[in-house]
Amino acid sequence: MAISTLMTFPVQADEEVRDTGFYVGGGLGIARDDGNYTFTGANVTSQELTNPGAKIYVGYRAVRYFGIEIGYAKLGDTTFEGVDSNGVPFSDRFTHEAVPFGFVGFLPLGDRWELIARLGSVINSTYNTEQTCVRQTRWGTVVQQNCPSTPITWGFGVRYRIGTKWGLRLDYDSYALKDSARSPRAELNFFSIGADYRF
Repeated sequence: MAISTLMTFPVQADEEVRDTGFYVGGGLGIARDDGNYTFTGANVTSQELTNPGAKIYVGYRAVRYFGIEIGYAKLGDTTFEGVDSNGVPFSDRFTHEAVPFGFVGFLPLGDRWELIARLGSVINSTYNTEQTCVRQTRWGTVVQQNCPSTPITWGFGVRYRIGTKWGLRLDYDSYALKDSARSPRAELNFFSIGADYRF
């Protein structure tokens, strides 16, 4: 009985270390833009998002079920064309890059599977100038709009453990910048597959 207890203790200790601490990861996937790029007095006639996208992240799991995470996501470019209030055609492109930061929840399902949920803020969503938010596109066009009230990100995923350190991940992330109805609005949905490593 004592020998059996001693043999199982290292395994239990390894499980405890693996459930907490730092981790890094990344993923590749495709994004969809459900945003509204109609300007005041203008009509957008076409809108297209260039894929693919990618993300990297660093996290710290303080306890088994909760942690914090910060990352970087490159989600492609949205190109749009339209006609302004004077009947003049225009076109432009927004480059979608996000720096999300937030809380992460973990729900282990047995020895290898784990559900993951995330909620946080996109900390680089706009540049604030008093009461007006200014965003510059790749082509140099400066867009002024009402400041967003909820630049949020949320998502969920599933992880499959490989060994004691590595895991495969399938994730869905939503990056939302909520503005007024008269302003451009980016709402990006990102589906990715990737891997992570836990120290």
